[in-house]
Amino acid sequence: MRTALFRTLSLAGLLAVAAPALADTMGSDAQQIRFVVHGGLTMGGDNLSTVQTDDGKDKIKAGGLFQVGAGILAQAGTLPLAAQLTYNYHADGDSYENGSTSYHRQPIELTFFYTGIENWRLGAGVRKSGSAKFNVKQDGYATVRGTLESDPALILEAGYALSPSAWLSARYVDESYTLKSASVGNASIQGLNEKVDASHAGVFITFAF
Repeated sequence: MRTALFRTLSLAGLLAVAAPALADTMGSDAQQIRFVVHGGLTMGGDNLSTVQTDDGKDKIKAGGLFQVGAGILAQAGTLPLAAQLTYNYHADGDSYENGSTSYHRQPIELTFFYTGIENWRLGAGVRKSGSAKFNVKQDGYATVRGTLESDPALILEAGYALSPSAWLSARYVDESYTLKSASVGNASIQGLNEKVDASHAGVFITFAF
């Protein structure tokens, strides 16, 4: 997890280099470009796995569970428009006495916001996830691994300004993956091409600097 978070922060620096290009998408009216971080909890999507733990059953959902990200936010000077570009780490998983689960992917998101309503920003955007993988280990069973390929996803978001630099947001992402390959122990399964619904809703908090 620390490696993925390091990649998030490193790529956030690269996104900062891309700030002039994002400003161009806002036109010559772009006035303010800021560094932005956000994080939240998500839920939804198909079951990727169900693990029988000592405390009961634990499920990994294709749309869960927590997401953090960093990037840049460009706010137009006179038009009520803003654009936000972020690189993210989205993951789920846990450890138990009799095993562990992990699921992670790294989405890039581009969202455009209408900011003409006081204290609100209403947005729509696109998202593409990379390196989507899950891993399930349980005592007495072979380890299960899977690799998924994402389709471009639609983002819908509504945020309320807690301050000029902080928003509390509700969002929905219409997303799907294709399970490309899997393995059970040493046995590999290729060419699955099985569709997985990863659509999810979430609550996020965003800070701009």
